[in-house]
Amino acid sequence: MFIGCFVIINLLAASCKEKKTEAAAIPESVITAFKAKYPDVKDVEWEQEQKGDKTIFEGAFKINGKKTEADFDDEGKFIEEK
Repeated sequence: MFIGCFVIINLLAASCKEKKTEAAAIPESVITAFKAKYPDVKDVEWEQEQKGDKTIFEGAFKINGKKTEADFDDEGKFIEEK
């Protein structure tokens, strides 16, 4: 039972891996949508992750000193803010 759970957890974790991504590799639609939603943010660290068959781009930044993350799909559609 334990081994089966361990395997399932590892498979789920592997299907949702994040990797740091240079801003130049982010689709223009994502950059445009991000700048429209957060026009005053200048310093953004990007990560790319796969969720099933979707590619999600996560921008990490600070607003008023608070760490914030925003997710967009590859077409620039805003998904969520964390």
